[in-house]
Amino acid sequence: MKNELPLDISVVRTLDDLHRAYSVRDIVFLDHQSCPYPEEFDGNDLCATHLLASVNARPAGTLRIRYFAAFAKFERVAVLPQYRGNAVARQLVEEAVRLIQIKGYQRFVLHAQKRYETFWARWAHRDLSQAPFTFSDHDYIAMIGEVPQVSTALSESTSPMVLNRPEGEWDEPGILDQSVHRAPIMNPGAMEAVR
Repeated sequence: MKNELPLDISVVRTLDDLHRAYSVRDIVFLDHQSCPYPEEFDGNDLCATHLLASVNARPAGTLRIRYFAAFAKFERVAVLPQYRGNAVARQLVEEAVRLIQIKGYQRFVLHAQKRYETFWARWAHRDLSQAPFTFSDHDYIAMIGEVPQVSTALSESTSPMVLNRPEGEWDEPGILDQSVHRAPIMNPGAMEAVR
């Protein structure tokens, strides 16, 4: 294994960062795996959380998370060839697990290319109720991961100001926290309602 890199993993919050994540997927899935564009960019990107791994501010890897009622789903894990073997994929998955734990999820599913089953076995087990399947010219297996519940999970009783913070940064004051300390101003709409 190569040495670990100075890696930054963040939740994608800007269009620039989303384009960076897309650039990784373009190279890995469209170029190297010959996945057709409409199959890779499948209409689920704007309803998902994306993680972006960067090395020296350059995109290195990405992972997409979608949320369902009882589970999260890890998808579109991609690491650029020059960063493979440097624990980028492992750190992306560990950050995804941490993120879903904070959101209160205790289970995730994924559809792993069969050749990566050993990699995913650190966090998930094969779902034997699902037969292997093929799409976009690759063989896949369904896998399920269980994660322990954490006492710091967000809930309906979490402070409203914490729930208003940017995705993944619930421990850090956000822009709306700053507004609490502003001098009171009259809400024009509230004044109209009083008249």
